[in-house]
Amino acid sequence: MALQYIGLTLAFIMTLFAGPAAWAKPGPAAESGAAAKAALVAEGEGEGEGEGEGELPATITEIALLAPTGDIATAPGIAQVPVLFCAELTLAEDAPADTAPEVVFEWSGQELPATRRDGLYWAESVAPAGLQSTITVVATVDGEEAEYLSEAYPFEVRIVADGDGNGYPDDPFTALAKPGDGWYGLHTSGDCVRVVGMLEMDPAAPECRVPLANPYDSAVTAVVSAPGALMGTAGRGILTAVLACNEDGMFVPDGPGPDAALRPGEPLEGGGFLFAGVVVSTDDGATFGDPDPFFAAGNAITFAVSGLRAKPGFVAAWHAFPAALDSDPATGFLLAPTGDAWSRATVLTAGDDGGVFSGRMQQAQLVAPFQTGLPARLEIPEAAGGSVLFGRVRLGEAGTLTLTLRNPGSAPVEGTVALSDPAGVFAVRGPLAYSLPAGAETVMEVQFVPPAEEDYRGTLTFTGGANTPLTVTLLGTGTAEVKTVSFLGCAPAGGQAAPGWDALLAAVVMCALLVRPRRAAR
Repeated sequence: MALQYIGLTLAFIMTLFAGPAAWAKPGPAAESGAAAKAALVAEGEGEGEGEGEGELPATITEIALLAPTGDIATAPGIAQVPVLFCAELTLAEDAPADTAPEVVFEWSGQELPATRRDGLYWAESVAPAGLQSTITVVATVDGEEAEYLSEAYPFEVRIVADGDGNGYPDDPFTALAKPGDGWYGLHTSGDCVRVVGMLEMDPAAPECRVPLANPYDSAVTAVVSAPGALMGTAGRGILTAVLACNEDGMFVPDGPGPDAALRPGEPLEGGGFLFAGVVVSTDDGATFGDPDPFFAAGNAITFAVSGLRAKPGFVAAWHAFPAALDSDPATGFLLAPTGDAWSRATVLTAGDDGGVFSGRMQQAQLVAPFQTGLPARLEIPEAAGGSVLFGRVRLGEAGTLTLTLRNPGSAPVEGTVALSDPAGVFAVRGPLAYSLPAGAETVMEVQFVPPAEEDYRGTLTFTGGANTPLTVTLLGTGTAEVKTVSFLGCAPAGGQAAPGWDALLAAVVMCALLVRPRRAAR
């Protein structure tokens, strides 16, 4: 099921931030893109100890504010802008491995405790339109009487024009005045909200990023990234990300979206539809176009959505639909479809890593994660080779094996188990039937009780599923109890079967080590 959006007062996160070279640009350093270094504020530690303000501290050597990286521009009708705060801490090389700093973002009289995920520290809040404030990252380490502070970073929420209310600024190259500045826009179509994020790129930044969040589920966050080098020789570049819950929500009111009947599968729940692209300008925003294909070939746009998983029995992949960011002289930017079919040829699915579903592409386009079902089938990992071995079991005793019945498919599997056992030495514990929902598994036990010193064979036949009947051969050998064998004082415990040649050889080696003469002490 696609994203569910709930009105304009959205409890979700959004900010725009560039790569490491443009991170944490405090005060005058904003022009140079220098990261904010940590400063140590002593509380209870005398200056005589040599740890005054401005020196690198012992435990935390640097604090970098990763988001926001510039001012945020938004439309007149938006009273509050959700803001995502993100910081990175660098610990000293000799810091204990279990060091866990507590981090707080201070801004506008608030103290926002941060949570740690993916190695970074995050917090969220809302900023009213017209806000002018500063942001400081404060870190403390348990057992230390000191605070580690980043330099104060100035931050502003500016109002710019969005004449047609489509969620895009009328003139983005004016709205985004300097590298690191971002745009936050909304448009509602029915019950679907389109979220628009833009970032003025820094050509020196290894990665420029625009994160957007699902307003219905803040655990689902999309991040679009592009290297600053994608701009090539262009003077300015804008990275754009657009997130919507369906096709029409992505393009209305500027035009209809592709027919839902064209979908190549079922959308992943929470994944939504995501546009990612870069436009560049060589005349300071008077005109713009796509990046040079030469630079696009070596600087892919990457994207990832966290918190997504395919349903049990399904496999997921990114698909792309042709779309481009265009402009109308009267109303400014708009997004338009430029094709009529979904395809996997122009987008690479990088994989699902712990719930982060990512991909990459060389051109601007609409992408969405779709899932397709696997056929219902029965898998038994322990019998992958077609048989299971009980080994040697004493006469009259029971050997037990556990078999796992697994259904990796997208539909339920139900079937029966038939035992063929001419000698009557095998038994299935439990009912001779099974029922497995999609993606589920269960276990069954099989017993072997040999009456004589012989090799025995039986078969289990499973029905149900696309790959059945499935036959599993049962193999076991009966062995009688024998007298205890003693070899140089080394013997098996009483009541155990006589060891085989491999066990005897091991015993010889062990006993030889035990009776080896000791070297005289010097």
